[in-house]
Amino acid sequence: MADLNRAGRAFARDLIAGDNIDRDSAWSFTADDGNTLLGDAGSDWANYGKHHLGIDTTENFDTKDHWKYPFAKDGKIYRSALVAIRQRSSSQKDKVVYDAAGALLDEIDGDTDSSQADAGKGPNAGGGVITVANRPPRIEVQPRSDLASSAPASPDCFSRWNPGIRAATADEPNVIEMFDVIGYDFWSGGGITAESVSSQLKSFSGQPVEVQINSPGGDMFEGIAIYNLLNQYPGKVTVKVMALAASAASVIAMAGDDVQIGQGAFIMIHNCWVMAIGNRNDMREVADYLEPFDQALCDIYVARTSMKANDVATYMDDETFIGAQQAIDEGFADTLLSQEKIKEDKKAAASSKSKIAALHIEAALVRRGHVPAAQARSMIVNAAGAGADGTPAVREIEKILTRNDGEHEGMSRGTFRALIRDLKSGTPAAAANQSDVMPGADVGSKPGAGQAELLTAIAAFRQVAKS
Repeated sequence: MADLNRAGRAFARDLIAGDNIDRDSAWSFTADDGNTLLGDAGSDWANYGKHHLGIDTTENFDTKDHWKYPFAKDGKIYRSALVAIRQRSSSQKDKVVYDAAGALLDEIDGDTDSSQADAGKGPNAGGGVITVANRPPRIEVQPRSDLASSAPASPDCFSRWNPGIRAATADEPNVIEMFDVIGYDFWSGGGITAESVSSQLKSFSGQPVEVQINSPGGDMFEGIAIYNLLNQYPGKVTVKVMALAASAASVIAMAGDDVQIGQGAFIMIHNCWVMAIGNRNDMREVADYLEPFDQALCDIYVARTSMKANDVATYMDDETFIGAQQAIDEGFADTLLSQEKIKEDKKAAASSKSKIAALHIEAALVRRGHVPAAQARSMIVNAAGAGADGTPAVREIEKILTRNDGEHEGMSRGTFRALIRDLKSGTPAAAANQSDVMPGADVGSKPGAGQAELLTAIAAFRQVAKS
């Protein structure tokens, strides 16, 4: 079976929008036609691929067997090619290709207002032809309440994250801004949650929606829930990666019918990450539990891209940052977002320094120092000097984060001290109310389970911020 080639569909819509259409000629696609698309060097697979509407993910990207259902040549899309694709894909039971070819025929024949489609937008530009069937599937695996989720994100994400990067134009209709961590943010009481996204989507009543992302990620389970909400939304979903869509945020980005990425922006993918405590049998159970999550995420990335599952899995194992052009070439995104549509809010960036430092240190303590989240937060509050000398806590954290453990190279002392300076430059407004403790976190971070001292310290921390 063939999957939909989103880059091919985007190119087809570009040709239609430019009226580069052969409505009458019979269609043929010979070996010579294919070789022409490959260029003089015979290796321009990106150009060859975009002239095809389907892909076979079991075959290598740089082989003709990978690309199915050609529809264009000589700079024109052939109506007769789309008719042939409908006939062949029906017999092959390639439903997504069948639906896509039908939608393109509708645009050519005027059943859809293709003049609304912006050239260079993405595979689903020109709303009204998008169907849920054309999207990657829902992620059906469910989180377990007895495990801490994948929050916090990778420490590397925080070193790359500038929260001041956002859309140049504000107050556009039907926009969901994701300029924060995914899931509840312990340090600010904010964060991007499935509940808030669901509420916004309901208010849009099926109209096209734009999701603007600049996020280091966070709670993978929350990200999956948001992905599923967008996946089921009946209207067109345009995703704009302004600067960073990492971890859980990268999963959300894959729900876009049209994914645009800013120059200099990154998408980062990795395996699901939890924190668990137990014996070898417990750990084996957790590993077995995580495997379908990783497979589900891999399936989503494969469905969105032109990559093989093994290659995507390697990216996930390596916690890979994918730059803008690479993301477009490999299908994680469709087009480049023009620079004039992006700005830096320097005030927002400066005001977030302390919060980012707290998140960065917490992530490093939890993921590389194997410190429980509740303990890590308590250490950070003490290091910030909430009503007391924070030097002992700073030294304790420094000892953990700067050591080399064989698995990870320790953080340099210069980097660590810069983080402490940022932490002390302001105070992340940690939620002092017990009801605001991160929902769904590990048992040790809930009130009544060793949390009282932390809540007292946070209350003192906030009092210092006010004085």
